[in-house]
Amino acid sequence: MGIILASLQINNTIIENNLIENSRYGVSIRNKCDGLFISKNSFLNLTNGILGGFSSMVTNIIVTDNNFFDFDIYNTIYVPLFTKNQWSRNYWGERRLLPKLVNIRLIINQETFPNSEIIPWFTMDWFPAQIPYDIDR
Repeated sequence: MGIILASLQINNTIIENNLIENSRYGVSIRNKCDGLFISKNSFLNLTNGILGGFSSMVTNIIVTDNNFFDFDIYNTIYVPLFTKNQWSRNYWGERRLLPKLVNIRLIINQETFPNSEIIPWFTMDWFPAQIPYDIDR
């Protein structure tokens, strides 16, 4: 089971030092969120990627110093359009000499546009980690 954030308003939340495995999503957000810091976690065997289930506006996501193993990298994150997010120093299951392309699916705010399309997008982890992090669980 992943982590579900279901409060009415989630601000400046830290998700740190977790092992999340065999889940649909690593983290699922059900309402508004401004400021989400995801660090020092290990994600293994996720069906639909790292983040998902957004029902409202989510802004300022920072994903850094995590381990990602055995999941579909092409279905990585669902975020509303124009969301600021940063990916940095994550380990992606193998040594990488080049930056890691992080595939994203953008959705326009479903409350405003209930029939909006999913738009393929991407961001970069410019400095991926070369070896997995030793994360306390």
